[in-house]
Amino acid sequence: MGRAEGRGSFGRPTSRSGALGARGWVVEPGMKGGRPEEAARIRRLRADEWASFRELRLAALRCDPAAFGSTLEREQGYPDEKWRSWAAEGAEGSENATFVAEGRDRELVGLGGVFTAEGASHVWGMWVAPGHRGRGVGGALLDELVRWAKAKSPAGSVLLQVNPDQAGAVRLYETRGFRPTGRADPLGHHPPAVAIEMRQQGYGEAG
Repeated sequence: MGRAEGRGSFGRPTSRSGALGARGWVVEPGMKGGRPEEAARIRRLRADEWASFRELRLAALRCDPAAFGSTLEREQGYPDEKWRSWAAEGAEGSENATFVAEGRDRELVGLGGVFTAEGASHVWGMWVAPGHRGRGVGGALLDELVRWAKAKSPAGSVLLQVNPDQAGAVRLYETRGFRPTGRADPLGHHPPAVAIEMRQQGYGEAG
């Protein structure tokens, strides 16, 4: 989750949670048929995938409503043109980017975005479909978002917001060096939940 929610939504992987293989595939630690199993491919969203992006985003809001600053009811009402524009910005924008995880049968199974504002990069909308969790997909998505942010602004901070009740998400962010800043905002549509802000310190600096 992240501050982008209010506007219409809210280094490389290691063996901790899978690794990127050839062509950007997330390779699971386990083996299948004597070869590492490829869980998903991490890539940037394409503008012409706006309908699939919409389906995935609405599935995220339906499945985990307390994980986001927006709501299913709100975004179900968005017209097609808004979804087309949102997808195009994420696919081609210079100040923001949306990345997706594409499964072996080419369905989209995860997404996350990042945008820059006031000298910092903000990760938003991180989500992986339940059937693809625990396979390194979320970590690979996050790593790609951070990589994009650091390429855009090497000296800038990388921030995100997360509901602390989402223990799995918090643990993932901590493995990537994110730590709470002390800021917390009410999650207005899901009281009394809050969203805490986390900043990446860097793997080596995280204490």
